[in-house]
Amino acid sequence: GLSRMYATLAEIYEYDNTIFDTDAMPADIDKNVLVTIILDECGENEVRYSNPAILKIIIDAFFRSNEYKYGELVKTMQYDYDPLVNYDLTITSTRKRKNSRNLTQSGESDGSTESKVSAYDTTSYSPDRMADSDSSYKSSEDETADGEETETRTESGDNSARSTQYMINEQRQIVDFNVYKIIARDIEDEITIPTWGRDGGRRY
Repeated sequence: GLSRMYATLAEIYEYDNTIFDTDAMPADIDKNVLVTIILDECGENEVRYSNPAILKIIIDAFFRSNEYKYGELVKTMQYDYDPLVNYDLTITSTRKRKNSRNLTQSGESDGSTESKVSAYDTTSYSPDRMADSDSSYKSSEDETADGEETETRTESGDNSARSTQYMINEQRQIVDFNVYKIIARDIEDEITIPTWGRDGGRRY
Protein backbone atom coordinates (compact mmCIF):
# COMPACT_ATOMS: atom_id res chain seq x y z
CA GLY A 1 0.00 0.00 0.00
CA LEU A 2 0.86 3.66 0.07
CA SER A 3 2.64 4.49 3.30
CA ARG A 4 3.56 8.12 2.54
CA MET A 5 1.22 10.91 3.53
CA TYR A 6 1.71 12.54 0.14
CA ALA A 7 1.76 10.64 -3.11
CA THR A 8 1.80 11.54 -6.77
CA LEU A 9 -1.12 10.92 -9.07
CA ALA A 10 0.92 8.34 -11.01
CA GLU A 11 1.79 6.45 -7.81
CA ILE A 12 -1.84 6.25 -6.75
CA TYR A 13 -2.90 5.16 -10.25
CA GLU A 14 -0.24 2.44 -10.16
CA TYR A 15 -1.64 1.29 -6.82
CA ASP A 16 -5.31 1.51 -7.96
CA ASN A 17 -5.93 1.88 -11.68
CA THR A 18 -9.70 2.26 -11.15
CA ILE A 19 -9.46 5.82 -9.80
CA PHE A 20 -10.57 7.19 -13.21
CA ASP A 21 -13.56 4.83 -13.53
CA THR A 22 -16.68 6.99 -13.74
CA ASP A 23 -20.03 6.95 -15.52
CA ALA A 24 -19.64 10.67 -16.23
CA MET A 25 -16.77 10.28 -18.72
CA PRO A 26 -17.61 12.44 -21.78
CA ALA A 27 -19.10 10.55 -24.71
CA ASP A 28 -16.77 10.00 -27.69
CA ILE A 29 -13.73 10.33 -25.44
CA ASP A 30 -11.24 7.46 -25.43
CA LYS A 31 -10.72 6.84 -21.71
CA ASN A 32 -7.35 5.13 -22.17
CA VAL A 33 -6.01 8.04 -24.22
CA LEU A 34 -7.37 10.52 -21.67
CA VAL A 35 -5.77 8.73 -18.69
CA THR A 36 -2.44 8.56 -20.54
CA ILE A 37 -2.52 12.31 -21.26
CA ILE A 38 -3.56 13.10 -17.65
CA LEU A 39 -0.61 11.09 -16.33
CA ASP A 40 1.71 12.75 -18.85
CA GLU A 41 0.52 16.26 -17.94
CA CYS A 42 0.38 15.94 -14.17
CA GLY A 43 1.21 12.38 -13.10
CA GLU A 44 4.25 13.58 -11.16
CA ASN A 45 2.19 16.11 -9.18
CA GLU A 46 1.17 15.27 -5.64
CA VAL A 47 -2.55 14.81 -5.15
CA ARG A 48 -4.70 16.68 -2.66
CA TYR A 49 -6.11 13.39 -1.32
CA SER A 50 -3.68 10.49 -1.09
CA ASN A 51 -6.32 7.94 -0.04
CA PRO A 52 -7.19 6.10 -3.31
CA ALA A 53 -10.83 5.48 -2.29
CA ILE A 54 -11.39 9.16 -1.49
CA LEU A 55 -9.48 10.27 -4.59
CA LYS A 56 -11.69 8.06 -6.76
CA ILE A 57 -14.82 9.77 -5.31
CA ILE A 58 -13.28 13.21 -5.90
CA ILE A 59 -12.37 12.36 -9.52
CA ASP A 60 -15.90 11.03 -10.15
CA ALA A 61 -17.39 14.25 -8.74
CA PHE A 62 -14.98 16.26 -10.92
CA PHE A 63 -16.24 14.58 -14.10
CA ARG A 64 -19.90 14.86 -13.03
CA SER A 65 -19.59 18.58 -12.33
CA ASN A 66 -17.94 19.16 -15.71
CA GLU A 67 -20.05 16.70 -17.74
CA TYR A 68 -21.95 19.40 -19.68
CA LYS A 69 -18.81 21.49 -20.32
CA TYR A 70 -16.77 18.62 -21.68
CA GLY A 71 -19.71 17.25 -23.67
CA GLU A 72 -20.11 20.61 -25.43
CA LEU A 73 -16.36 20.85 -26.09
CA VAL A 74 -16.41 17.39 -27.69
CA LYS A 75 -19.32 18.47 -29.92
CA THR A 76 -17.32 21.40 -31.27
CA MET A 77 -14.78 18.92 -32.64
CA GLN A 78 -17.50 17.13 -34.62
CA TYR A 79 -19.12 20.05 -36.47
CA ASP A 80 -19.16 19.73 -40.25
CA TYR A 81 -18.32 23.07 -41.82
CA ASP A 82 -16.30 24.83 -44.49
CA PRO A 83 -13.51 26.70 -42.65
CA LEU A 84 -13.48 29.58 -45.18
CA VAL A 85 -17.25 30.17 -45.12
CA ASN A 86 -19.04 32.01 -42.34
CA TYR A 87 -22.56 32.13 -43.73
CA ASP A 88 -24.73 29.68 -45.61
CA LEU A 89 -28.30 30.55 -46.47
CA THR A 90 -31.10 29.40 -48.75
CA ILE A 91 -33.57 31.88 -50.25
CA THR A 92 -36.89 30.63 -51.65
CA SER A 93 -39.18 32.92 -53.61
CA THR A 94 -42.60 32.04 -55.05
CA ARG A 95 -44.36 33.84 -57.86
CA LYS A 96 -48.06 33.28 -58.53
CA ARG A 97 -49.71 34.04 -61.84
CA LYS A 98 -53.37 34.20 -62.83
CA ASN A 99 -54.29 34.47 -66.51
CA SER A 100 -57.82 34.75 -67.86
CA ARG A 101 -59.16 35.19 -71.39
CA ASN A 102 -62.69 35.85 -72.58
CA LEU A 103 -63.75 35.44 -76.22
CA THR A 104 -67.20 36.63 -77.21
CA GLN A 105 -68.69 36.48 -80.73
CA SER A 106 -72.09 37.73 -81.79
CA GLY A 107 -73.98 38.59 -84.99
CA GLU A 108 -77.37 38.99 -86.61
CA SER A 109 -78.94 38.11 -89.97
CA ASP A 110 -82.28 39.02 -91.51
CA GLY A 111 -83.94 38.46 -94.86
CA SER A 112 -87.04 37.32 -96.64
CA THR A 113 -87.88 34.20 -98.54
CA GLU A 114 -90.52 33.90 -101.22
CA SER A 115 -91.97 30.87 -102.86
CA LYS A 116 -91.76 30.80 -106.69
CA VAL A 117 -94.98 28.88 -107.16
CA SER A 118 -97.85 31.00 -108.63
CA ALA A 119 -101.31 30.76 -107.34
CA TYR A 120 -103.39 28.38 -109.48
CA ASP A 121 -106.19 30.85 -110.13
CA THR A 122 -104.14 33.73 -111.49
CA THR A 123 -102.48 34.29 -114.85
CA SER A 124 -99.89 36.79 -113.73
CA TYR A 125 -96.97 35.98 -111.42
CA SER A 126 -97.81 36.23 -107.85
CA PRO A 127 -95.72 34.65 -105.09
CA ASP A 128 -97.42 31.78 -103.43
CA ARG A 129 -96.03 32.77 -100.05
CA MET A 130 -93.42 35.02 -98.62
CA ALA A 131 -91.68 34.58 -95.31
CA ASP A 132 -89.43 36.96 -93.45
CA SER A 133 -86.71 35.56 -91.21
CA ASP A 134 -84.49 37.10 -88.55
CA SER A 135 -81.74 35.27 -86.69
CA SER A 136 -79.01 36.21 -84.26
CA TYR A 137 -76.24 34.32 -82.55
CA LYS A 138 -73.90 34.88 -79.67
CA SER A 139 -71.11 32.69 -78.36
CA SER A 140 -68.86 33.22 -75.39
CA GLU A 141 -65.75 31.37 -74.28
CA ASP A 142 -63.89 31.87 -71.01
CA GLU A 143 -60.47 30.47 -70.23
CA THR A 144 -58.63 30.77 -66.91
CA ALA A 145 -55.14 29.48 -66.11
CA ASP A 146 -53.50 29.72 -62.70
CA GLY A 147 -49.87 28.87 -62.03
CA GLU A 148 -47.11 29.09 -59.48
CA GLU A 149 -43.35 29.26 -59.89
CA THR A 150 -40.89 28.61 -57.04
CA GLU A 151 -37.23 29.56 -57.21
CA THR A 152 -34.66 28.45 -54.63
CA ARG A 153 -31.27 30.14 -54.41
CA THR A 154 -28.41 29.10 -52.15
CA GLU A 155 -25.70 31.53 -51.11
CA SER A 156 -22.59 30.94 -49.06
CA GLY A 157 -19.29 32.66 -48.52
CA ASP A 158 -17.57 35.05 -46.20
CA ASN A 159 -19.40 38.31 -45.55
CA SER A 160 -16.84 39.78 -43.17
CA ALA A 161 -13.76 41.90 -43.64
CA ARG A 162 -11.50 39.08 -42.51
CA SER A 163 -8.71 38.10 -44.84
CA THR A 164 -8.28 34.54 -46.07
CA GLN A 165 -4.97 34.38 -44.17
CA TYR A 166 -6.74 35.37 -40.93
CA MET A 167 -9.35 32.65 -41.44
CA ILE A 168 -6.66 30.05 -42.17
CA ASN A 169 -4.92 31.02 -38.92
CA GLU A 170 -8.23 30.61 -37.05
CA GLN A 171 -8.62 27.17 -38.60
CA ARG A 172 -5.12 26.21 -37.41
CA GLN A 173 -6.12 27.13 -33.85
CA ILE A 174 -9.24 24.93 -34.16
CA VAL A 175 -7.13 22.01 -35.40
CA ASP A 176 -4.75 22.51 -32.46
CA PHE A 177 -7.70 22.41 -30.03
CA ASN A 178 -7.32 19.31 -27.87
CA VAL A 179 -10.10 18.48 -25.41
CA TYR A 180 -7.94 15.76 -23.83
CA LYS A 181 -5.35 18.33 -22.76
CA ILE A 182 -8.05 20.69 -21.49
CA ILE A 183 -9.42 17.94 -19.24
CA ALA A 184 -5.91 16.94 -18.12
CA ARG A 185 -5.04 20.50 -17.14
CA ASP A 186 -8.34 20.93 -15.30
CA ILE A 187 -7.49 17.74 -13.38
CA GLU A 188 -4.07 19.21 -12.64
CA ASP A 189 -5.61 22.37 -11.22
CA GLU A 190 -8.41 20.76 -9.20
CA ILE A 191 -7.10 17.34 -8.15
CA THR A 192 -3.35 17.79 -7.87
CA ILE A 193 -0.93 20.31 -6.46
CA PRO A 194 0.84 21.72 -9.56
CA THR A 195 4.62 21.74 -9.47
CA TRP A 196 6.21 25.19 -9.66
CA GLY A 197 7.92 26.00 -12.92
CA ARG A 198 5.62 23.88 -15.08
CA ASP A 199 3.53 25.43 -17.83
CA GLY A 200 0.34 23.83 -16.56
CA GLY A 201 -1.43 27.18 -16.56
CA ARG A 202 -1.45 27.22 -20.34
CA ARG A 203 -4.94 27.21 -21.78
CA TYR A 204 -6.32 26.59 -25.26
